[in-house]
Amino acid sequence: MKKNIFCLVGFGNHAESKILPVLEHQQFKIAGIVTKKNIPKFKYNKYKSLKSALNNVPKKTIFILCSPPNVHFRQAKEILENKFSLIIEKPIFIYTQELDQIIKKFNGKKFFFTESLMYNYSKQYKEFKKIWRKNKNLIKKIKIYFTIPSFPEKSFRNNETSFPINLYDIGCYPLNLIHELGLNIKFENIKIINYQDRKKELFEIRFVNNNLIVEIKFGISRSYKNFVSFDLQNKESYQFKPFFYGRPGKRIIKYKKGEKVEIKKIDESNSFETLFKQQPSVWINSQEKRNKVVRKKLTDLEYIWKIYKNYNK
Repeated sequence: MKKNIFCLVGFGNHAESKILPVLEHQQFKIAGIVTKKNIPKFKYNKYKSLKSALNNVPKKTIFILCSPPNVHFRQAKEILENKFSLIIEKPIFIYTQELDQIIKKFNGKKFFFTESLMYNYSKQYKEFKKIWRKNKNLIKKIKIYFTIPSFPEKSFRNNETSFPINLYDIGCYPLNLIHELGLNIKFENIKIINYQDRKKELFEIRFVNNNLIVEIKFGISRSYKNFVSFDLQNKESYQFKPFFYGRPGKRIIKYKKGEKVEIKKIDESNSFETLFKQQPSVWINSQEKRNKVVRKKLTDLEYIWKIYKNYNK
């Protein structure tokens, strides 16, 4: 299998501590890194501007956008206009119209664009999908919880943003999953605890989809919770945790029926590695399918943002 070539755009804590080590561990070719940081004894080609990188990297280079979300659209457009493929750290864009412009101009080309959501590439997620397909007509309730105690230090998340950071940065995960499962959110019951306090803000969404109860919680809470669970009509249940996670480690699938409990442990490798090994042809062939999910998610994020602007007013 031919190894992909990559160029990082942005070199913050995420790129430096998570993305670059994976590329190095798998011995991918790194065509360069776009950053204005002064990095002594840097062993890779460093470009101070995206334009400079686009003019110098090999033609088959795949760019990885690790920059703040508010510049994703501008940078993605520039990269795609130069006919390079692109992996974008979540959230892919802020507005649906940004995605629509990208789709209209670049869909169906011999290069791809995709959002980096690590849980999609885990062994646990494969098991999750099998269990969902087998039992979806029996499931009466789904819980999707993703809460963290605080943001990581040295992150754009601690800076002021033009959009609600907890909604877009954390909420993009459960909303993406909802649409991968083919469900449609009904915005009848949305609660925001500690509204506009980004260090404590917690979103709670509850709705019913064809008699299926869906309960979603995401944001900042006292404890770390990262799981998806199914409650079935026959008093069976499944829980998957940690779910929205891409680093190496144990994943747990807990099955319960009455007093009987079964635990399946999965040894996960780094999901970034699986993502970066993916061949461009696979991405190109699945482009339209991904576009549909991402568009629905962005539409929901924008709608919740409208509710957010007028919440408790």
